[in-house]
This record gives sequence, C-alpha cells and structure tokens, in this order.
Amino acid sequence: MLKKYALPGLLVGSLMASSSFAATILPGSEKSLQDILDEITVGGPSSVNVHTDQLANDQYWSISASGGAISTFIFEITANAGSQAFGIYDYANPNNMVELFSGSDTTASQVKVSILADYSVWVDNELKGNFKDNLFGFFLSNSEVTRYSDTDLNGGIDYFVAYQGGRGDIVQLPGYGNHPGYAPGEWTANEFILAFEDGDDFDYQDLVVMVESVTPRAVPEPATLALLGLGMLGFGLSRRKSA
Repeated sequence: MLKKYALPGLLVGSLMASSSFAATILPGSEKSLQDILDEITVGGPSSVNVHTDQLANDQYWSISASGGAISTFIFEITANAGSQAFGIYDYANPNNMVELFSGSDTTASQVKVSILADYSVWVDNELKGNFKDNLFGFFLSNSEVTRYSDTDLNGGIDYFVAYQGGRGDIVQLPGYGNHPGYAPGEWTANEFILAFEDGDDFDYQDLVVMVESVTPRAVPEPATLALLGLGMLGFGLSRRKSA
C-alpha cells in the first residue's frame, strides 16, 4: 500500500523539478549580460554569475509591498528599441497586459506599479487595467513578437531570466543624457534584475530592468494539477479496496 501512495508524489516531485531549468546564455557580438551586471556593480565584477545564478521559479510574480513596486530601466540593446514595450500581464489572461515602459522610454526611466485590493492595476497613480489577482508575469513585445516570462506561452522556449540580490553587491543604475544616474545602493534580496531575449541569438540582454518589492510565485502547471488529481484518485481507490 505504501508504494501506491508514494508513487504519485514521486512523479509530481519529478515533474516539478524538471519544469525549472537554467536558460543557456550564448555569447554575442554585443555587450553581454554579464558585462552589464559587472558595469553597474560598484567596484565590480558582480557576484552574480548570469549562467549559474538564475532564479529557478521566475515565471509569475506578485507585489509584496503595501504601497506598490518600482521598476527601473537599466539597459536596452536591440534594433527594436523604438517599438519595444515592457510590462506585466494577468496570470489568468495573458492577453490582458499593462505596459510599464514603451519605445520612448530610455535608461534611467522609472515607474511605480500598484495592485489594489480590487486588483485594479495602477502605474504612476493612473488606472491602467484590472487583473484577476495579485499574480502576474512579465512581457516584452515589439512590432514582430511578444515574449513572456512563462515559457509555456513561448512554445516551450525560455526568453526570460531573473536574478535576485542579497549578496552584498553595491550597484549604481545608469543615467541617460542629462540624467546623472542613481546614487549607489545595495542590491537587496527584495530586488531582482530581469533580462529578456527578443530574437534568436539568446544573449538575453535586449532589455534589462530592475524591479523591487515583488516576490516570485511558484504556480502549479496544468500537467502537475492533473497528476495531483490522478494521485488523489489512486489514493481513494486504494483506500476503498482495502476497506
């Protein structure tokens, strides 16, 4: 009987483990993602290794601060910069998107995002949409494609990586034009650097932002939920047979 009970759990554990994997970041002809992290680290290089320190569960997030979350533009290297948009989308409906940065935004741009008790979404104190819950993914879109933080929405291809602070690094986010950049500060554990790939060279430095006061959320995948259901069914049948 113990084997009948344990098998579904083992299968679910194996499936969950296989759903989290590191994206392979390839070298390119442009500035690398590692170079970008090293450059914003005061006294660099960064203690974060872009290959080995990727956040495992990075597909969905929630705002963890009572007042909202801050997103700061770090870098954008892409031919689509003029038409690029970055933002968040509703977990329950990926087509329900709220834009945070557009093609006109540049390095040093910053926005505040709030999700209220009724799950209305506000950007810099302006109502921009409504979500089902305080649960969202990140997206990058341009005139050609849309990339999601959820790999399943990209046909199984991972175009998104995330890194968490809390290692003691001091970073200084860059400015642009007459903007002198931000004063150096510690990259804390409630701050994350997000990086997107918009093409097919997989260097993951086409758009890089820092977000704070957010928390990654592990969301069960449909296949996992189905397997859990089968496991409970098997448990019930086993109990009924032994009765």
